[in-house]
Amino acid sequence: MALPLCFFGHGWVSSAEMGLVLPSNLLAVQMWLPLPAIYGKSIDGPGWTISTLAFFYLLFPWFLRRYQGRTDAALNRSITMLGVVQAVVFFALFIGISIAMNPYPAAFWVAHASPLSRLPVFEMGVVAGLLVLRQGNAARDPTVRVMGVSNGQSRRWGIWVDWCAGIFAFLILAFSFLEIVAKIDSGGWWWMQGVFPFTLLQ
Repeated sequence: MALPLCFFGHGWVSSAEMGLVLPSNLLAVQMWLPLPAIYGKSIDGPGWTISTLAFFYLLFPWFLRRYQGRTDAALNRSITMLGVVQAVVFFALFIGISIAMNPYPAAFWVAHASPLSRLPVFEMGVVAGLLVLRQGNAARDPTVRVMGVSNGQSRRWGIWVDWCAGIFAFLILAFSFLEIVAKIDSGGWWWMQGVFPFTLLQ
């Protein structure tokens, strides 16, 4: 659907770049390339997500085997460690590229869209999914608090997730209103993709 628009001067890719960009988009590997802002452009905006997730799901079976045999306590520790790794990787890439080369768009794309830079987030999801699947299981370790919630409070965990999702949705609407109606740039590209999700991942 986005392809014809590019030939009429709309979208993220010019018609002159199409020969280089089209093959990587059709194979959904555009974000796998170095410096995706330059070499890995997406014909349509959301296309980068498909490319990044395709990379993750190729590795998913390996991640699943890696974590399935671990205890609840070990999985819980893994989530914390992966959260720290992701924060360090994201901010180091963004700040490092910005200082070294001063291309903010390139720094942003490498730090938040490149599969390798966001791999710890996906890995956290695999680990959290395993912990949630173990809720109510007889073999579940009752001493381990999953994401701050004990085994007997699984309903509380669901409520907390709903509240966090609601707060996030409200902030997106509020900042979008500021940017569109009041013409105030709230830096959504920064807080939405970089800073705010780390608070929710807790």
